[in-house]
Amino acid sequence: MKLAGSRISCSALALFFCLSCGSAPRPADDDTAEWLAPGTRAYGSSDAILGALGRKRRIGRGEAFFERVTIPAWKSLEVYNAGAFTVTQEHIARLKELGLSLEALAAVNAKLGRQTTSSFKLVLLQIRDQQKLATEIDKALTEDVGLSRVLSQPSMRIITSVGVVFDQEATSKLEAAVGAKATLTKVANQDVELKIDTEFQKNYKVQISDGTIVAYQFARLCWAADGSLFTLIRDVQRKDVCPTGSSEVLGVGSRTKAPPTPAELEIDADPVNIDFPTKNSGQTGGCHCENGDITFPGDLRGKAGEPLTFRYDGSEVCHGQGFRNFEGAISWTGTLSTPMANRNDNATFPGIAGTLKVTFSQPGSYNVRATFSLDCVDIKCSERCSAQGNTTLVIR
Repeated sequence: MKLAGSRISCSALALFFCLSCGSAPRPADDDTAEWLAPGTRAYGSSDAILGALGRKRRIGRGEAFFERVTIPAWKSLEVYNAGAFTVTQEHIARLKELGLSLEALAAVNAKLGRQTTSSFKLVLLQIRDQQKLATEIDKALTEDVGLSRVLSQPSMRIITSVGVVFDQEATSKLEAAVGAKATLTKVANQDVELKIDTEFQKNYKVQISDGTIVAYQFARLCWAADGSLFTLIRDVQRKDVCPTGSSEVLGVGSRTKAPPTPAELEIDADPVNIDFPTKNSGQTGGCHCENGDITFPGDLRGKAGEPLTFRYDGSEVCHGQGFRNFEGAISWTGTLSTPMANRNDNATFPGIAGTLKVTFSQPGSYNVRATFSLDCVDIKCSERCSAQGNTTLVIR
């Protein structure tokens, strides 16, 4: 197996994403935000475990984010420790623009034992060697026969770079081990462990969940027709299509085993701006639960391989009042589902009504179920309420 040449350089992607560039210099405290290169994201960072597989999602016209599906059974995935960068107030402001949550900042403060965060150090961890990634994919496929179906989905992405805030002790040890050999192992259903060996520090281990992820990047796996090669494409805020599109090609890895088995059914569903008047007629006082029926306005027929505009409306549940603690999903088949959008900075009814562009890979009649729960709130009260609805989508 031979690794094909990369088409990018260290200068092109700076330090957040650099492949086959040799040992990177130790980052200086006064470096500019090179780790905030194009394609860096912060929204959904809690899902962005290094090495995780997930879907690229977008709510409305906002920036895309990562929705974790699984963490493969990595045994010894090679990771590059690029060192610790000082994050300033200016960088924090940029991370907030990218969707970094207040909860994540609160977790950073807790890690550092502070009330407020003016600056902190971020440890940058990267998957760089695409050939070794290919080898690890082969190993993981022997552990999980269903992984091939996950890998073959066109919306699937892999987290290839994370910026993590650890406590001071872990940060100091990782900073002292810049460029040292590091491997990643899956240790739990939703966590991985980083192991580092240096001359002065043998078998130092830290779990990613011990820190707080504040920034990440993901890439798309593009498979050859026979499954023998994949191209890893860094996913930026531009159109990215296999094999190259307009995104940067990070590297090519070869696999030794059979190609991923195509999924029996693929469903891509992306929330977009709401495009219909909701049935909510206005606001009335109180926080008791109102109409909990979800309806589905619009045409419920489509064609395989083509986007269908799918609309749902449960906007009467809180009789026009505010809500919080929203949880909801649309189940397309009983096993494939999409979380409902809930971005309160969106100029729509977030979550309780919405529009999605949905593409089914195969024709059929699909029984779709939409459900959500939330707290309806008024000035002096709140009440947990729910809504549900069922419909049938016919795909030719």
